[in-house]
Amino acid sequence: MEQPDSDNPAAASMKMMTYFMPLMSAFLAISLPSGLGVYWIATAVIQTIQTIFINRYYDKIGTDKIVEKNVEKRNKKRAKKGLPAETIVKGASVSTKNVNNNKNSSASSSADRAKKLQERKEANDKKIQELKEAAAASGKAAKPGSLADKVGMVSRYNEVNDKRK
Repeated sequence: MEQPDSDNPAAASMKMMTYFMPLMSAFLAISLPSGLGVYWIATAVIQTIQTIFINRYYDKIGTDKIVEKNVEKRNKKRAKKGLPAETIVKGASVSTKNVNNNKNSSASSSADRAKKLQERKEANDKKIQELKEAAAASGKAAKPGSLADKVGMVSRYNEVNDKRK
């Protein structure tokens, strides 16, 4: 009977690595200083023992108990922060409703948003122009290195290089 993954190149590569990597590791352990080989062997043995004990522990407990413990931990953290479960559930349902409502009106809302952004840009440009005129009328120069001096420098740069038009 042919294996289902026989045409899969990743499966063939994994099968080759299963046999090749231990041989390569053995060759490296023999050709390099003995400490490296001892380290690799000790690490592999310890990791295997840890895996066995962890798997036995979680097999005894069962996934239902693990999920219950995690839910309890999450609820304790939530209680510490003062957030009742209902608030989070309500927030999730509200967010879902908002997403559905936004889908229906996405075309009009994007046009409205673009219009609002354009209006905000024009208002900011007007404020900048008023501040420039007020600074020119007062005849006071900004202190070197101040924020106003830096704004003036950027403004002059934009005027010279025509960035804002």
